[in-house]
Amino acid sequence: MIIKEKVLWIFIVLMIIASIYSGIIIPILNRKKMKEQQEKIQSFQDKLKIGDNVLTATGIYGRIAKMNKNVVSLEISKGVLINMDKSIIVGTTKDTMIN
Repeated sequence: MIIKEKVLWIFIVLMIIASIYSGIIIPILNRKKMKEQQEKIQSFQDKLKIGDNVLTATGIYGRIAKMNKNVVSLEISKGVLINMDKSIIVGTTKDTMIN
């Protein structure tokens, strides 16, 4: 009986440790990774400038024609401009699809 009780207590302690790890430690580590990713994205968006060829999250290629703090005007075809939030830009490209 004593051995079964010790095994039960060890099991309970291990379950408590696992709960603390999954409920507290993992979210803290994930929050740190997310913050680093957000800082990297913000740095990328701050470096954008007029004339850059970009790709949006929706798959639109264009060239930045105008820009203010949060909104960019993308030229997606000759003379065709669309306004988009700066946060939608996910990358730059070497060439543009504008003809």
